[in-house]
Amino acid sequence: MRAPLLAFALIAALVAASPATACSRPPPFTDAQIEAFVLGDYRAAAGLVEIEVLTDATFETPGTARVVRVHKGDVAVGRLYRMRGNRDSCSPGNFMTAGMRGWMYVGASEPEEFPGLLSADAIRILRRNGVELQR
Repeated sequence: MRAPLLAFALIAALVAASPATACSRPPPFTDAQIEAFVLGDYRAAAGLVEIEVLTDATFETPGTARVVRVHKGDVAVGRLYRMRGNRDSCSPGNFMTAGMRGWMYVGASEPEEFPGLLSADAIRILRRNGVELQR
């Protein structure tokens, strides 16, 4: 399941046009490929939850996020996740800052690193394909 989430992270970075650090960019993806990646990640994810970040996270020190809505999966509203920031070689990292709110995928086990929030483009693709996320 890690592979689809990693693919989504790559697509989210490309869609958001984040500058890459110390790695080369792959050729641009077509809209159809991006849509296929987003829908594939949705199907593969154990859960899709809206979170509110309560405390900042660094790469070394975990922060806390609380589940405020559940769209998919067996996750309780109010559940707390302790996650560190996530940094890889091809993106500036996914930072968790108090006050952030948005949708994220969760796996079958507790996330140790913040996977990042779904981009507005990914949410539009999901909605266009019948996934009704509350606004």
